[in-house]
Amino acid sequence: VLMLFGLFALVAGCGGSDDGSPSAESQTTKVAVVESSQTYRDQLAHIVGQPDDARRNFHDAPPGELTLASARQLARASRAAARQIEGLTPAAGLNNLNGNLAEKFRRWAAALDREVVRRPVSTARLGDVVREYGKAADVVYEQILIAP
Repeated sequence: VLMLFGLFALVAGCGGSDDGSPSAESQTTKVAVVESSQTYRDQLAHIVGQPDDARRNFHDAPPGELTLASARQLARASRAAARQIEGLTPAAGLNNLNGNLAEKFRRWAAALDREVVRRPVSTARLGDVVREYGKAADVVYEQILIAP
């Protein structure tokens, strides 16, 4: 009997408040939104890290064929990032920024592709493309990071 009473007390005590108060539901919703938002940002950080690594490789490459190879690698990484970003489910209110970031990476890849086939290839022009388009992607990414 004591065991049954203890079990009843345990079951009755589980589940928290049944008052259905809006503040309890609101708090749960806020926690879920924050977790969803953080998960999205974590996934995005992983994706954006790939073109960032390729950009560092470009800047570290000696002039010549290695610069071209690094530019091609950055173009591939940017295209892959655009596809992966489009596949994400953004946190509430970030759909437009998510699409904008994917577009920035797509344009960056296209601009690099155009430069590496020009003859003669100009490492100065390649550097300009990396800076200009990289900065555009960085600005949108930063907007996502600071968004509520």
